[in-house]
Amino acid sequence: MDKKKILTVFSGGTICTRVRNGVMDTDKSASSALIDFYKKSSSFCKDEVSFKEGESFHILSENMSIRNWNRLISYFAKNIEEFKNYDGIIVAHGTDTLAYSTALFSLLLKGFQVPVIFVSSNFPIMNEDGSPNEQANGSDNFKAAVECIYSGLASGLYATYKNPKDGKMYLHKGAHLIQCAIYDDNFYSKDPVDITDFKGELLKGLWQEKKDGKDNMLILRFKDTCLKGGILKINPYPGIDYSLYKLDGVRAVFHGTYHSGTSPVIINQKDKEYDQSSVLYLIDKCAEMDIPFYYSPSLTGEGFSVYASVPYIENHIVNGNNPVILYGDTDELVYAKLLIKYSLDI
Repeated sequence: MDKKKILTVFSGGTICTRVRNGVMDTDKSASSALIDFYKKSSSFCKDEVSFKEGESFHILSENMSIRNWNRLISYFAKNIEEFKNYDGIIVAHGTDTLAYSTALFSLLLKGFQVPVIFVSSNFPIMNEDGSPNEQANGSDNFKAAVECIYSGLASGLYATYKNPKDGKMYLHKGAHLIQCAIYDDNFYSKDPVDITDFKGELLKGLWQEKKDGKDNMLILRFKDTCLKGGILKINPYPGIDYSLYKLDGVRAVFHGTYHSGTSPVIINQKDKEYDQSSVLYLIDKCAEMDIPFYYSPSLTGEGFSVYASVPYIENHIVNGNNPVILYGDTDELVYAKLLIKYSLDI
């Protein structure tokens, strides 16, 4: 039987770093070590897969800017036909912006008939002397990605990650992944699959998408253009002053929420007045400058409801401009959708 062919792309991040004199930085040797360590692992399919090392970008993920995203997008867009010849693609990426990148590429590569799995690490996978770092989960995450591809994981965009908190390995849909909390090395999503005790049959029928036979991936539209910024993302906090936000050059505003799907409305019920501490003030500013305003409050549907502040926002129509309320997606996915929308004018 022919070996499964896997392309590895090294965007950077901790998983592609090496410690030298107490400083972590991206290093080509760490990228190659990821494959070398896998070949020496206990993986049940290590003799049944072959690797091709693709591009290395050496980007620490805290530096993942629109410009650096465009480098990755251009690489995929220009080589997408070749990439169809692989059984799977593994992208090594840092943890700081992992959920943003998986959200973005889950949209750009929707319809691509090859599974793409993002992997990362909580610590550098190599010690200073080049030996494996036993604290790091990066090699385990890479091993899990290879085994998923070998076992026939359906096409789609995923992340494999072993949470230090419970020691379990999870397979996440890239579109559902959320950023881990500060000083925390655990990732979560709404529908993770525990693949700790991996068996190939776990993947049978998992997340199968209907194929329409059309080659209409959004990534193809970025062969001749690029991702553009201009999306202002705001999260609420006590004492927020919306008058401090200058909207010159802003193409759209995306307002996040507290965990309960709320933001400060702070309205005087008697005369319906509000000041710059109310999100309604920002909505007014957006309407005056003809800037679309998006708000992502919470899940809805059976068993869910919203707080009273949400209808105030939803019904606050100024000069015919009304806020767009987006339910059910992660903030990371909404932000990615807006970047694509206003880059392609769709």
